[in-house]
Amino acid sequence: MTLSILQIFPSLIVMQVIDRVVSYKSMSTLISISGIIVVFSVYEALLSYARRELSMVLTTRVDSRISLHVFSRLVSLPLEYFERQQAGNILGRVMAIYKVRDFLTGKLMSTFLDLFTLVAILPFLFYLSSTLAWMTVAAAGCIGLTVMIFMGPVAHGMGVQMQAERERGAILYETVAGIRTLKTLALENMRKQVRGEATALVIRWKLVVRRMSNWSQTLVMPLDLFINGGIILIGAYLVLVSPLAVDGLVAFMMLGVQRHRLVLQSFWTILMK
Repeated sequence: MTLSILQIFPSLIVMQVIDRVVSYKSMSTLISISGIIVVFSVYEALLSYARRELSMVLTTRVDSRISLHVFSRLVSLPLEYFERQQAGNILGRVMAIYKVRDFLTGKLMSTFLDLFTLVAILPFLFYLSSTLAWMTVAAAGCIGLTVMIFMGPVAHGMGVQMQAERERGAILYETVAGIRTLKTLALENMRKQVRGEATALVIRWKLVVRRMSNWSQTLVMPLDLFINGGIILIGAYLVLVSPLAVDGLVAFMMLGVQRHRLVLQSFWTILMK
Protein backbone atom coordinates (compact mmCIF):
# COMPACT_ATOMS: atom_id res chain seq x y z
CA MET A 1 0.00 0.00 0.00
CA THR A 2 2.90 2.33 0.67
CA LEU A 3 4.23 1.59 -2.80
CA SER A 4 0.81 2.44 -4.18
CA ILE A 5 0.90 5.86 -2.54
CA LEU A 6 4.41 6.43 -3.87
CA GLN A 7 3.10 6.05 -7.44
CA ILE A 8 1.90 9.65 -7.18
CA PHE A 9 5.36 11.17 -6.64
CA PRO A 10 6.90 10.44 -10.09
CA SER A 11 4.11 12.41 -11.75
CA LEU A 12 4.63 15.26 -9.27
CA ILE A 13 8.33 15.28 -10.10
CA VAL A 14 7.54 15.41 -13.83
CA MET A 15 5.23 18.36 -13.21
CA GLN A 16 8.00 20.19 -11.37
CA VAL A 17 10.52 19.41 -14.12
CA ILE A 18 8.23 20.80 -16.83
CA ASP A 19 7.05 23.77 -14.78
CA ARG A 20 10.23 24.90 -13.05
CA VAL A 21 13.18 23.38 -14.88
CA VAL A 22 12.13 23.52 -18.54
CA SER A 23 10.18 26.77 -18.34
CA TYR A 24 12.68 28.69 -16.20
CA LYS A 25 15.83 26.78 -17.22
CA SER A 26 16.81 26.38 -13.57
CA MET A 27 19.85 24.16 -13.08
CA SER A 28 19.64 24.25 -9.27
CA THR A 29 16.06 22.98 -9.35
CA LEU A 30 17.09 20.17 -11.68
CA ILE A 31 19.84 19.10 -9.26
CA SER A 32 17.41 19.15 -6.34
CA ILE A 33 14.83 17.08 -8.21
CA SER A 34 17.53 14.61 -9.27
CA GLY A 35 18.45 14.08 -5.62
CA ILE A 36 14.81 13.51 -4.72
CA ILE A 37 14.50 10.93 -7.51
CA VAL A 38 17.55 9.05 -6.20
CA VAL A 39 16.13 8.95 -2.66
CA PHE A 40 12.73 7.73 -3.82
CA SER A 41 14.33 5.13 -6.08
CA VAL A 42 16.24 3.61 -3.15
CA TYR A 43 13.16 3.75 -0.93
CA GLU A 44 10.96 2.13 -3.58
CA ALA A 45 13.54 -0.62 -4.17
CA LEU A 46 13.54 -1.47 -0.45
CA LEU A 47 9.74 -1.48 -0.30
CA SER A 48 9.56 -3.67 -3.41
CA TYR A 49 11.88 -6.17 -1.75
CA ALA A 50 9.68 -6.15 1.36
CA ARG A 51 6.57 -6.66 -0.77
CA ARG A 52 8.06 -9.68 -2.53
CA GLU A 53 9.23 -11.10 0.81
CA LEU A 54 5.77 -10.75 2.34
CA SER A 55 4.23 -12.32 -0.76
CA MET A 56 6.53 -15.32 -0.46
CA VAL A 57 5.70 -15.76 3.23
CA LEU A 58 1.98 -15.50 2.49
CA THR A 59 2.24 -18.00 -0.36
CA THR A 60 4.08 -20.59 1.73
CA ARG A 61 1.63 -20.23 4.63
CA VAL A 62 -1.41 -20.58 2.40
CA ASP A 63 0.27 -23.52 0.64
CA SER A 64 0.91 -25.37 3.88
CA ARG A 65 -2.56 -24.74 5.30
CA ILE A 66 -4.36 -25.77 2.12
CA SER A 67 -2.19 -28.88 1.76
CA LEU A 68 -2.93 -30.01 5.32
CA HIS A 69 -6.63 -29.20 5.06
CA VAL A 70 -7.04 -31.00 1.72
CA PHE A 71 -5.31 -34.14 2.97
CA SER A 72 -7.31 -34.10 6.21
CA ARG A 73 -10.52 -33.66 4.26
CA LEU A 74 -9.56 -36.43 1.83
CA VAL A 75 -8.83 -39.09 4.46
CA SER A 76 -12.01 -38.20 6.39
CA LEU A 77 -14.28 -38.97 3.43
CA PRO A 78 -16.28 -42.21 3.70
CA LEU A 79 -15.21 -45.34 1.89
CA GLU A 80 -18.28 -45.17 -0.36
CA TYR A 81 -16.97 -41.97 -1.92
CA PHE A 82 -13.75 -43.66 -3.07
CA GLU A 83 -15.73 -46.61 -4.41
CA ARG A 84 -17.93 -44.30 -6.52
CA GLN A 85 -15.14 -42.07 -7.85
CA GLN A 86 -12.24 -43.01 -10.09
CA ALA A 87 -8.82 -42.49 -8.55
CA GLY A 88 -7.75 -40.27 -11.45
CA ASN A 89 -10.81 -38.06 -10.97
CA ILE A 90 -10.01 -37.63 -7.28
CA LEU A 91 -6.42 -36.68 -8.05
CA GLY A 92 -7.65 -34.21 -10.67
CA ARG A 93 -9.84 -32.50 -8.09
CA VAL A 94 -6.93 -32.22 -5.69
CA MET A 95 -4.73 -30.66 -8.39
CA ALA A 96 -7.52 -28.18 -9.22
CA ILE A 97 -7.43 -26.99 -5.60
CA TYR A 98 -3.78 -26.00 -6.02
CA LYS A 99 -4.74 -23.93 -9.05
CA VAL A 100 -7.08 -22.03 -6.75
CA ARG A 101 -4.22 -21.57 -4.32
CA ASP A 102 -1.98 -20.11 -7.02
CA PHE A 103 -4.79 -17.79 -8.07
CA LEU A 104 -5.40 -16.55 -4.52
CA THR A 105 -1.75 -15.86 -3.79
CA GLY A 106 -0.89 -14.59 -7.26
CA LYS A 107 -3.13 -12.63 -9.61
CA LEU A 108 -5.92 -11.93 -7.13
CA MET A 109 -3.53 -10.27 -4.68
CA SER A 110 -1.83 -8.31 -7.48
CA THR A 111 -5.21 -7.11 -8.74
CA PHE A 112 -6.20 -6.02 -5.24
CA LEU A 113 -3.00 -4.00 -4.91
CA ASP A 114 -3.51 -2.42 -8.34
CA LEU A 115 -7.10 -1.52 -7.48
CA PHE A 116 -5.94 0.01 -4.22
CA THR A 117 -3.40 2.08 -6.14
CA LEU A 118 -6.13 3.26 -8.50
CA VAL A 119 -8.33 4.28 -5.57
CA ALA A 120 -5.40 6.03 -3.88
CA ILE A 121 -4.52 8.16 -6.90
CA LEU A 122 -8.13 8.88 -7.92
CA PRO A 123 -8.41 12.08 -5.83
CA PHE A 124 -5.19 13.33 -7.40
CA LEU A 125 -6.60 12.64 -10.88
CA PHE A 126 -9.67 14.74 -10.04
CA TYR A 127 -7.37 17.45 -8.71
CA LEU A 128 -5.53 17.57 -12.03
CA SER A 129 -8.65 17.53 -14.22
CA SER A 130 -12.13 16.53 -13.10
CA THR A 131 -13.29 16.26 -16.73
CA LEU A 132 -10.57 13.79 -17.73
CA ALA A 133 -10.97 11.92 -14.46
CA TRP A 134 -14.71 11.39 -14.98
CA MET A 135 -14.07 10.21 -18.53
CA THR A 136 -11.47 7.73 -17.32
CA VAL A 137 -13.72 6.44 -14.54
CA ALA A 138 -16.68 6.06 -16.93
CA ALA A 139 -14.63 4.18 -19.54
CA ALA A 140 -13.01 1.96 -16.88
CA GLY A 141 -16.45 1.26 -15.39
CA CYS A 142 -17.78 0.13 -18.78
CA ILE A 143 -14.76 -2.14 -19.16
CA GLY A 144 -15.32 -3.63 -15.70
CA LEU A 145 -19.04 -4.15 -16.47
CA THR A 146 -18.20 -5.97 -19.70
CA VAL A 147 -15.76 -8.24 -17.86
CA MET A 148 -18.38 -9.00 -15.19
CA ILE A 149 -20.98 -9.88 -17.86
CA PHE A 150 -18.65 -12.39 -19.49
CA MET A 151 -17.35 -13.79 -16.19
CA GLY A 152 -20.39 -16.05 -15.65
CA PRO A 153 -20.34 -17.78 -19.06
CA VAL A 154 -16.56 -18.09 -18.93
CA ALA A 155 -16.74 -19.61 -15.44
CA HIS A 156 -19.31 -22.16 -16.65
CA GLY A 157 -17.16 -23.06 -19.64
CA MET A 158 -14.07 -23.37 -17.45
CA GLY A 159 -15.98 -25.67 -15.08
CA VAL A 160 -16.99 -28.00 -17.90
CA GLN A 161 -13.45 -27.88 -19.30
CA MET A 162 -11.92 -28.78 -15.92
CA GLN A 163 -14.36 -31.68 -15.55
CA ALA A 164 -13.36 -32.94 -19.00
CA GLU A 165 -9.69 -32.59 -18.09
CA ARG A 166 -10.25 -34.60 -14.90
CA GLU A 167 -11.95 -37.35 -16.86
CA ARG A 168 -9.10 -37.40 -19.37
CA GLY A 169 -6.60 -37.61 -16.52
CA ALA A 170 -8.59 -40.43 -14.96
CA ILE A 171 -8.36 -42.37 -18.22
CA LEU A 172 -4.59 -42.00 -18.22
CA TYR A 173 -4.28 -43.02 -14.58
CA GLU A 174 -6.54 -46.05 -14.95
CA THR A 175 -4.71 -47.10 -18.11
CA VAL A 176 -1.32 -47.03 -16.42
CA ALA A 177 -2.66 -48.75 -13.29
CA GLY A 178 -4.28 -51.54 -15.33
CA ILE A 179 -1.69 -51.83 -18.09
CA ARG A 180 -1.22 -55.56 -17.49
CA THR A 181 -4.92 -56.28 -18.03
CA LEU A 182 -4.97 -53.94 -21.01
CA LYS A 183 -2.10 -55.75 -22.69
CA THR A 184 -3.49 -59.17 -21.88
CA LEU A 185 -6.89 -58.45 -23.45
CA ALA A 186 -5.41 -56.41 -26.36
CA LEU A 187 -7.54 -53.36 -25.59
CA GLU A 188 -5.01 -50.76 -26.72
CA ASN A 189 -7.01 -49.52 -29.71
CA MET A 190 -10.23 -49.19 -27.72
CA ARG A 191 -8.40 -47.29 -25.00
CA LYS A 192 -6.87 -44.97 -27.59
CA GLN A 193 -10.33 -44.21 -28.91
CA VAL A 194 -11.63 -43.41 -25.44
CA ARG A 195 -8.63 -41.15 -24.80
CA GLY A 196 -9.14 -39.42 -28.15
CA GLU A 197 -12.80 -38.68 -27.40
CA ALA A 198 -11.90 -37.24 -24.00
CA THR A 199 -9.20 -35.07 -25.56
CA ALA A 200 -11.63 -33.82 -28.21
CA LEU A 201 -14.08 -32.77 -25.49
CA VAL A 202 -11.35 -30.86 -23.62
CA ILE A 203 -10.24 -29.06 -26.78
CA ARG A 204 -13.82 -28.21 -27.74
CA TRP A 205 -14.56 -26.48 -24.43
CA LYS A 206 -11.16 -24.84 -24.36
CA LEU A 207 -11.98 -23.21 -27.71
CA VAL A 208 -15.37 -22.10 -26.38
CA VAL A 209 -13.77 -20.39 -23.39
CA ARG A 210 -11.07 -18.74 -25.50
CA ARG A 211 -13.63 -17.46 -27.99
CA MET A 212 -15.78 -15.91 -25.25
CA SER A 213 -12.68 -14.20 -23.87
CA ASN A 214 -11.79 -13.01 -27.36
CA TRP A 215 -15.25 -11.50 -27.78
CA SER A 216 -15.01 -9.66 -24.46
CA GLN A 217 -11.60 -8.23 -25.32
CA THR A 218 -12.91 -7.13 -28.73
CA LEU A 219 -15.88 -5.33 -27.15
CA VAL A 220 -13.74 -3.36 -24.69
CA MET A 221 -11.03 -2.48 -27.20
CA PRO A 222 -12.71 0.80 -28.27
CA LEU A 223 -12.91 1.86 -24.63
CA ASP A 224 -9.28 0.91 -24.10
CA LEU A 225 -8.25 2.93 -27.15
CA PHE A 226 -10.30 5.86 -25.89
CA ILE A 227 -8.51 5.87 -22.54
CA ASN A 228 -5.09 5.56 -24.19
CA GLY A 229 -5.60 7.93 -27.11
CA GLY A 230 -8.87 9.80 -26.91
CA ILE A 231 -8.21 11.29 -23.50
CA ILE A 232 -4.88 12.66 -24.77
CA LEU A 233 -6.70 14.53 -27.55
CA ILE A 234 -9.38 15.81 -25.18
CA GLY A 235 -6.68 16.81 -22.70
CA ALA A 236 -4.84 18.71 -25.42
CA TYR A 237 -8.07 20.53 -26.24
CA LEU A 238 -8.56 21.41 -22.57
CA VAL A 239 -5.00 22.79 -22.46
CA LEU A 240 -5.94 25.18 -25.27
CA VAL A 241 -9.31 26.34 -23.92
CA SER A 242 -9.06 25.89 -20.14
CA PRO A 243 -6.59 26.45 -17.27
CA LEU A 244 -5.29 22.87 -17.54
CA ALA A 245 -1.51 23.10 -17.86
CA VAL A 246 0.73 20.90 -19.98
CA ASP A 247 2.48 19.47 -16.93
CA GLY A 248 -0.90 18.55 -15.45
CA LEU A 249 -1.87 16.71 -18.63
CA VAL A 250 1.43 14.78 -18.65
CA ALA A 251 1.02 13.85 -14.99
CA PHE A 252 -2.57 12.73 -15.60
CA MET A 253 -1.52 10.47 -18.44
CA MET A 254 1.31 8.98 -16.37
CA LEU A 255 -1.06 8.11 -13.53
CA GLY A 256 -4.38 7.36 -15.19
CA VAL A 257 -3.36 5.38 -18.26
CA GLN A 258 -0.63 3.36 -16.51
CA ARG A 259 -2.88 2.30 -13.64
CA HIS A 260 -5.76 1.54 -16.00
CA ARG A 261 -3.58 -0.75 -18.10
CA LEU A 262 -2.28 -2.68 -15.08
CA VAL A 263 -5.77 -3.22 -13.68
CA LEU A 264 -7.11 -4.20 -17.11
CA GLN A 265 -4.38 -6.79 -17.57
CA SER A 266 -5.14 -8.20 -14.13
CA PHE A 267 -8.85 -8.41 -14.99
CA TRP A 268 -8.08 -10.41 -18.14
CA THR A 269 -5.89 -12.78 -16.15
CA ILE A 270 -8.63 -13.29 -13.56
CA LEU A 271 -11.20 -13.86 -16.32
CA MET A 272 -9.03 -16.61 -17.86
CA LYS A 273 -8.20 -18.23 -14.50
